[in-house]
Amino acid sequence: MPTTSSGAQAAPSGKPPLIDIDIGLYFDLPTLNRLCWQAIEEQNDPPTIFDYGSNMVRVRYDFHDDSPIIQAMSESIMRHELSEMGHWVRTKIDKKTGAIDLLEARPLKDVVQNVIASRVIPLPRLNRIVGVPVFAPDKTLITEPGYNKASGIIYAPSRGYKSLSVPDVITNTHIDDAKKLIEELICDFPFACDDAGDSPDHDNAIALLLLPFVRDLIEGQTPLHLFDAPMPGSGKGLLTQCLLWPAFGGITGFSLPAHDDELRKTITAMLVACRPVIWIDNVTRPINSEGLSSVLTLDVWDDRVLGGSVLANAKNRAVWVMTGNNITLTRDNARRSIRIRLIPQTDKPEERKGFKHKNLKGWVKQNRAELVWAAHVLCKNAIQQQLPMPKSQIVGSYEPWSEIMGSILECSGYSQFLGNHRVLLDNCNTKAQTLSLFALRWFEDFGDSVVTAGDLLKIAESIDGIINTKSDIEQARKSSLGSWLKSQHEIITEYNDSNDPSLTQSFRIIDLGIDKKGLRQRGVRIFQLEPLNGSLNGSSTNNGTLF
Repeated sequence: MPTTSSGAQAAPSGKPPLIDIDIGLYFDLPTLNRLCWQAIEEQNDPPTIFDYGSNMVRVRYDFHDDSPIIQAMSESIMRHELSEMGHWVRTKIDKKTGAIDLLEARPLKDVVQNVIASRVIPLPRLNRIVGVPVFAPDKTLITEPGYNKASGIIYAPSRGYKSLSVPDVITNTHIDDAKKLIEELICDFPFACDDAGDSPDHDNAIALLLLPFVRDLIEGQTPLHLFDAPMPGSGKGLLTQCLLWPAFGGITGFSLPAHDDELRKTITAMLVACRPVIWIDNVTRPINSEGLSSVLTLDVWDDRVLGGSVLANAKNRAVWVMTGNNITLTRDNARRSIRIRLIPQTDKPEERKGFKHKNLKGWVKQNRAELVWAAHVLCKNAIQQQLPMPKSQIVGSYEPWSEIMGSILECSGYSQFLGNHRVLLDNCNTKAQTLSLFALRWFEDFGDSVVTAGDLLKIAESIDGIINTKSDIEQARKSSLGSWLKSQHEIITEYNDSNDPSLTQSFRIIDLGIDKKGLRQRGVRIFQLEPLNGSLNGSSTNNGTLF
C-alpha cells in the first residue's frame, strides 16, 4: 500500500507532503484511523485543532478582524480538516494491464466518525486564548503571536494591535508611571471607603484589571468579582468594561436566568466556547445558585452539554464578574466573591459632570497598549521580587489567587486589597444571619438545655425564613421547624453584636435524635445548643444532657 504519492496535492509551505489515504481500505478502519491521525499530526502545525477539556476543538479566525473563534469538532468540521490534511484517493486497477491508478476521493463518513471516536487524541492542549501578551506559568511574558506549547496559550492579537515593550528591570519610575495611568482610568468612580479614606473596593478593582495578565500563574480558581452599588447609573457596567478592556477588548454580559438549571446551561456553553469573561449583568434578585457556587471552586466544569449526553469537562479559566444594585447573596456565594462597591454622592449619578474623560471607553480603546503596558509593569515588578507573601487576607478556596494578587498589589504600593471581605460576609442577606439570630434567642431562653421543636416554635415564628409552611396548624409548623433543625445538625453559627464587635457568640446546633431516654419527651426528636466561646449569658439547666 503506498503511503506517499508523487501526485499528491502540495502541502502548505514548510509542511510535509500530504500522505495518501486510500478509501479502498474501507474495511480496515484501524489502518485508516492511523493514516488520518498521521496526516493530522503532520499538517496541524501551527496547530488549528486542539484537545480542550474532553473535546476536540478547532480554532479558526474571523475573516474581518482576525479574532479567534472556537468550534467544537463536529463531523462536518472534522471532514473538512481531513480533506485538507490528507490526499484522499481510491485505487483503480486496470483488469487488462494490471496498472494501478490513484483516483481522487473524499473522506468517508464512517472514517470521520471513527477518527472522532479515537481513544487516544494526539493533539496539543489548549488552555485559553488571549489577545494581549500574558505571563506564562513559568513567569515569562508571552509576546510571540501564535500557539505557545509550554503554556497551552494562543496569543492572537487583534488586527492592528501592537504591545509596548516592557523594561527588562522595573524601576520605581516605571511603577509610578503605570499607577498614574491606572488611576487615570478609575479616578472618577466613587468607590466605597471608610472615614480615613481607605478603600478596599478601589484596590479590588485594580486586582481585576491585573488578573487576566497573570491568570496562568494561579493554580485553581478565582472568585466572583461583585460590582455593587445602591442605585442604577452608578457606573458599575462602565467600570467593568473599562477594567477588562485592556486584556480582552469588548466584552458582553448576560442577564441572570430565572432558574438555576438555565444558569448552568449558560455557564456550560460559555466554558465550552472558551469565553474569557463570564459576566452576569444587571442582577435584580437574591443570588442563591448552587451551580454558580460549584463552578466558582471547580478547575474543570463537568456539566452536560446542551442537546447531547456528553459532559463538557471544560477547563475553567474564565474571569467571573457580576453587576447589580445592592445584590444579596447566600453565604456560600458571598464567600466565593470579592466586593467592588460604588457609592455615588448624588441621587442622580447618571447626571454627574466634570469627568476627566467624557468618553472613558473611547479613551481606554485609544490607550489600550499603554494600559496593557501598565499592567505588565506592575505584574513584572512583583515577579521580579519573587512574589513575596502578602500581608493581605487569604481567602479560603482561593489561596493561590489571594497570594499572587495580594503580592502584586502590595509590591505596587496598594495595601487595602481584600480589606472588605469580612464585611461582605457579615452583611450578606443569608441563611447564616437568620440562623445566628435564632441561636442567640434560643440560648437566651433555654441555655444548653435539651429542647423540642415545640419549645422553639415561638422563637422561630418571630424570625423570617425558618418556618417553611403557610399552614395554620400548629403541628404542621412544628414539623417544619423540626425538619429545618435536623438539617442544621452540627452547624456552627456566630452572632456578632453590631454595637460591640467584641461580644461575638458562637454556638453549635446538635440534633440528639429521637428522645428514648426521657430527657425531654419520649418519642419526640430533641435538640441542644452548645456554646463554643466560654461563659455566656443565658439560663442553663443542664437537664441531664451531654454538655
